[in-house]
Amino acid sequence: MKIGVKITVTFFAIAFLSMLVIGVISYKRTKSSFEKQSFEKLTTVREMKANQIQDYFNGTFAVLQQIDDVCNWNKSINN
Repeated sequence: MKIGVKITVTFFAIAFLSMLVIGVISYKRTKSSFEKQSFEKLTTVREMKANQIQDYFNGTFAVLQQIDDVCNWNKSINN
């Protein structure tokens, strides 16, 4: 093989390997970033749902307390 062909093949091999390494690194970083972003979104949704459930139970408890207060008030009036 002539020296020019060897240099050309070597150049293309190095360029291909460089692009391959950069592609793999970019893929891994992007994948990691997407996983982190998805996890953060899921965590936010979980916290929002937990707050909604807590608010529901707090409201229900408040209504039950009011009913209990009315019942106790009626009992005290009747006695």
